Amino acid sequence: MRGRGCHAPENSESPRLETDSVTLEDNVMLHVQEGQCGLCAHFAEGHADSIVKRIRSSHEAKDDLTEDCGHPRHAPLHLKVTAVSKCDGFEPAKV
Repeated sequence: MRGRGCHAPENSESPRLETDSVTLEDNVMLHVQEGQCGLCAHFAEGHADSIVKRIRSSHEAKDDLTEDCGHPRHAPLHLKVTAVSKCDGFEPAKV
């Protein structure tokens, strides 16, 4: 019996790891929860594109995606955050 978390797949020909996230080829998709940056109004603020809209509707994002944080307290820092990052300034985005 295999437990949860990261582990090598049984009888796998590729050295890819399986996690609790969804794996499609080499694209790891992470589940984005309420309170995380991918669902925040400030994630990619000012230039939200179809990728950001898809994250907000599906609650999933590629593990290597980063975007600007437009929160007024953070904007001067030019922070790059992932969709699963979080802070106390979360404001729900309109879907």
